[in-house]
Amino acid sequence: MRDSLTDILIEINQPLELANYESIKLLADVIRFVMTLFVHEQLTDYKLLYMILEVCQQVYYMAAKKRKVYLSSLIADHGIWSDSANWRECIEYMLRLKIEDAHRRKKRREQLEAGNGQDRNHFGIGIKSSGDGNIFKKGFKSLKGLMQTKEEKQQTEFKQNANLIFNELSHFVNHFINLALPYEQAHEVLIWATDTFHVEKSKTHILLTELKSNQKNPSKMFTEHETLVMSLQKRSNRLCKLGYSDLTLIVGCSIKYIDSDLTLRALLLCSKDFNEILRSEIYKQALLRTDQHRVNRKRAALWLKILKIDPGFIRGEFDAYQQQSMLDLPQKIQNEIEQDIQRSFRFTEGISDANLRKILFTYAVVNPELEYCQGMNFIAGFLYLFLQDEALAFAVMRQVINCFELSTLFNTELPMLKLNFYRLDRLISILLPDLHGHLKEESVNSSYFSSSYFITLFTQTMQH
Repeated sequence: MRDSLTDILIEINQPLELANYESIKLLADVIRFVMTLFVHEQLTDYKLLYMILEVCQQVYYMAAKKRKVYLSSLIADHGIWSDSANWRECIEYMLRLKIEDAHRRKKRREQLEAGNGQDRNHFGIGIKSSGDGNIFKKGFKSLKGLMQTKEEKQQTEFKQNANLIFNELSHFVNHFINLALPYEQAHEVLIWATDTFHVEKSKTHILLTELKSNQKNPSKMFTEHETLVMSLQKRSNRLCKLGYSDLTLIVGCSIKYIDSDLTLRALLLCSKDFNEILRSEIYKQALLRTDQHRVNRKRAALWLKILKIDPGFIRGEFDAYQQQSMLDLPQKIQNEIEQDIQRSFRFTEGISDANLRKILFTYAVVNPELEYCQGMNFIAGFLYLFLQDEALAFAVMRQVINCFELSTLFNTELPMLKLNFYRLDRLISILLPDLHGHLKEESVNSSYFSSSYFITLFTQTMQH
């Protein structure tokens, strides 16, 4: 039966929808029977177990309301998954197998390259060059290999195959999640695997984050000890922030209910303790949490103050750069900006094409490395709508891009954009697990719908 099951699983190398529930139930029953034999007879066919893991998220049945029922959900309660030793043996067996396979492929490729590198005479006959230097190199390499200890060889092998190991462990993390493995067990197995195969700390952190953020029940993402530590940290942070006396603690907790600048200012002047301990909370209440209309009146002045922009100086600088842009800006960049201007703020009062053109042309000249990228048109338009001054809108946009290193958001490889996609996916999985599960079933990730959010800094909605 194991051989027959192996033959069936080999054929499934892509998503497979079965016709009805009975079909997927029958396949699940066969797999469960084989896994029971695996446990009772203490088998070591970890390659078959790995194939089951790979296939169980490929095979599904479409239930009511287009909900996919995966094979993994029908075998998740089998006792084999609760044995951490099986997971460790399977991971170690498959990783070593894949590393050996990669080594064989590399050796075969080197042999082919060596064969192709033979000198050929005018009759087309291959002639090996004497290459004394190559002989010495090979001899030195062999000697170096003999001098290495077994542990050193293993570490070198793991380092050479670091990406392969990381990718395979990422697959196992997905298996932990799909089979609803208890978080503590999955965490323990993953830590063992990263230690055994010398995975870098940064990559280990990514794997642990992936495991933690995809837990279907967020309350189970943390152990009891971690929950206790976080609770104590919150209490400690609150005491550090609001002081240790009863009076500052009471006043500090009540600040969020005060919506008057005069009252907040009075608190700062009330006592030295209030000024020193509660200043940060008072500023947050006055600038971030207060009535929106009052914040809007302060916002322009605050932006200029925070970004250290001198309105008098910037206007002269803006005029000089604007004249330069008319002479030095490449025609290709001008055409790109003109195209996007035609698609921006078409039905919005208080801004014209000329306003956008001046701001974007000037910035493209000031920053020749970045010049212009889609999304800047909405940022520039939003700033002009709020400040109603082309020079100030240009200055704020330049400072925001510089201060927050947004050039990585706009350059061709888009590293910050990709990082933001990952962060949003993880946040959805933690805060909206049902939505995350649905998006995952439909093979939708955040890049499908959120690129305009990040590339425009959420300003695209302001044009409507």
